[in-house]
Amino acid sequence: MPTLYLLRHAKAEKAVKHAWDPAEDKNRQLSASGMGDAAAVGRWFRNRGSIPGLALVSPARRAVQTWEIAAREMGAALPARFEPDLYGAEVSNLLHLVRSLPPEFTSAIVVGHNPSLSELIGEDLATCALARLELPEWAALNPDPRNVKVRKIRGDDDGE
Repeated sequence: MPTLYLLRHAKAEKAVKHAWDPAEDKNRQLSASGMGDAAAVGRWFRNRGSIPGLALVSPARRAVQTWEIAAREMGAALPARFEPDLYGAEVSNLLHLVRSLPPEFTSAIVVGHNPSLSELIGEDLATCALARLELPEWAALNPDPRNVKVRKIRGDDDGE
């Protein structure tokens, strides 16, 4: 039974100018607290011994940094695919990416953005919130799935 994790990127620095400019938005980096929260996500996975088998990561700088910091804390070499469709994604993009995962992966993590992550599960995801879903198979993912567990993981408490 595949396990899917959805991770909204950690807290990013505020846009300095032209927030409407996609290039500037895409290059925003994590704030200091966001870096701590991303590290806490990695420790959360490592402490539970449940490391995802594959990461699908938005190419936005804040998502890439979230993933790199979390993966370093997990202490495992994990395959990652940087998916352009995750930046500014529609729910249909998320569904397509997950439903097309090969069955040999029993777990995967998507590191992306709102509103698409929240719209997919029907629940608001704050920055660095992690949602966990159990699926009978990757192709079974549908919007607003049942039995979603959401956890806000903070650098100061590791989500406990």
